[in-house]
Amino acid sequence: MALPYPSYSPETSWQFGITGVWYFHTSKQSTQFSDLNFDMGYTLNRQWYVNANSRIYFNSSTRWYLDAYLSAKHYPDLFFGTTNDIDSVYNPAIRYTSNFVDIQAKPSFYISKHWLVGANLRLRYENSTQSTEYRVQSTDDNSHLIPQHSLLTHNGFGENIFIGIGGAISYDTRSNNYYPLHGLFFKTTITYYQQFALTDTRHETRDTRQTKNFQISTFNFQIDLRHYIPLYRELILAWNFRNEWALGNNVPFQLLPTIGGQDLVRGIRQNKFKDNTLFALQAELRIPIWRFLKAAVFGSIGDVYDYNNWHWTTPKIGYGVGLRACIHQAKTNIRFDVARQNYSNDWSFYFTVKEAF
Repeated sequence: MALPYPSYSPETSWQFGITGVWYFHTSKQSTQFSDLNFDMGYTLNRQWYVNANSRIYFNSSTRWYLDAYLSAKHYPDLFFGTTNDIDSVYNPAIRYTSNFVDIQAKPSFYISKHWLVGANLRLRYENSTQSTEYRVQSTDDNSHLIPQHSLLTHNGFGENIFIGIGGAISYDTRSNNYYPLHGLFFKTTITYYQQFALTDTRHETRDTRQTKNFQISTFNFQIDLRHYIPLYRELILAWNFRNEWALGNNVPFQLLPTIGGQDLVRGIRQNKFKDNTLFALQAELRIPIWRFLKAAVFGSIGDVYDYNNWHWTTPKIGYGVGLRACIHQAKTNIRFDVARQNYSNDWSFYFTVKEAF
């Protein structure tokens, strides 16, 4: 199935594209659906992207499977610094353009009915370039241009290659991978990243936490816990806890945890709050309406922190409602969410395939 779609979010403005999914069995004896998902689009912020991801079961026993991901993007965006304080984000934010290709492969193996072990392999090429000048407001209300690098150059800008290798272990009793009616899912992942900087763009920054040391090694540690509780038939309470750490000195901004976007603390602009530690908790009440239609009411709370210089702020809260339409017997839904947050009165709209968690 393939569908055209419009959507809106703070990161992209209006975007127009096509999204689709193909489900198949790798053999006649296979009991699990393999899938191939894709989406491509263009936004009014002059961003374009092509994404494809797939889960493939190799044989009828379904003990081996591969999660694979490919993404290519041209993505003008804003960098707000590394902070959780709304008063400390860069204002104005730094404009930059990221061009990247990202390839991931995650082979996994069931060592028992519910326990899995796997590997995580990643290769990412990215060239992130900042505007050479930026208009700012002076004290006499007259705007003027200043050199971009005098505001910020963070590790990760310029041309870089990232190679990641790691492992994961998970526990899964969900009734379905795409729209569980009951069950528990837990996964912990650790990945080592080696950064190869093809250009060195280090400068003094206005972020006092940055140093001139150019370290190119990063350890990323993630915990993902999900629980699906049936309340009455297909009335489901789902909740999710996320924790992520990026360990290293002068971690490139691409590898820093961030909240916001369509899957984690919906309503917050993705990448506005970045730092090396993340905690988030979200819950969703999933309500059957009629046949293939369902509704959702959701709320979430989370924030990012610097583990070297812990600073407490009011946590970020996102909340909203959504509609779901089932498009396949594998229980995959088209998802439309409307969300708000506690730091502004802005609305965010998300249209995608599959659930946030």
